[in-house]
Amino acid sequence: MPEGIPNAPDELTRGSRLARNSLLNLLGLCAQLGVAIFAIPLLIKGIGTDRFGVLTLAWVIIGYLSLFDVGLSCALTKLLAKK
Repeated sequence: MPEGIPNAPDELTRGSRLARNSLLNLLGLCAQLGVAIFAIPLLIKGIGTDRFGVLTLAWVIIGYLSLFDVGLSCALTKLLAKK
């Protein structure tokens, strides 16, 4: 096989993989936003504004605590998978 020809026709270059994965990541974020736009008003209607405020506060606290994870969840998963 001549040099410079990819082994498989569907083999992607590094740049095209980066572009494809970036686009997929952006589409995933847009999908989350779309679901949130429809789900949050329904959630507020269902549980009320006071409880939704408490839920939002819990989400914020969990988000801040996840900053202190420092890879412990990955290490714990690996440790438990070995057992």
